[in-house]
Amino acid sequence: MIEVQAAGYFVECPACHHELRINKRYVGQNVACKFCKHPFQLDRQSRKVRFAALFTRCPHCDGELRSAMKYMDQKVVCKLCNGHIHIIPDETTPAIRTGDTSQPS
Repeated sequence: MIEVQAAGYFVECPACHHELRINKRYVGQNVACKFCKHPFQLDRQSRKVRFAALFTRCPHCDGELRSAMKYMDQKVVCKLCNGHIHIIPDETTPAIRTGDTSQPS
C-alpha cells in the first residue's frame, strides 16, 4: 500500500458548469474558466465551487487516475494495474460536504 496525494481536482465552473481539470497548486487562488472565461476563486471552503473529483498518478504504473472525492483518505485499487493506493489528504484537500446544513431563512 503506497500513500499518494491528489495532484489536482476536477471542479465545476460556477458560471457555465463545464468541468475543469485544475492542478492543486491553484487552490486558494483566482482562476478563470477556459470555456466561458468566468473568473472565480478556487476556494476549498466555497459553496459556489463544486469539487467533483480528484486526480493523481499511480505510483505503481504511473498512469493517471481519477477518483471521486468520497475516496479521499481511503484505500483504493488502480484500475490500470490493480496496485493498492491510499489517497491521503493534504492542505489543499477540500472538506467533503455531506449535505447542506444551513438553516432556512
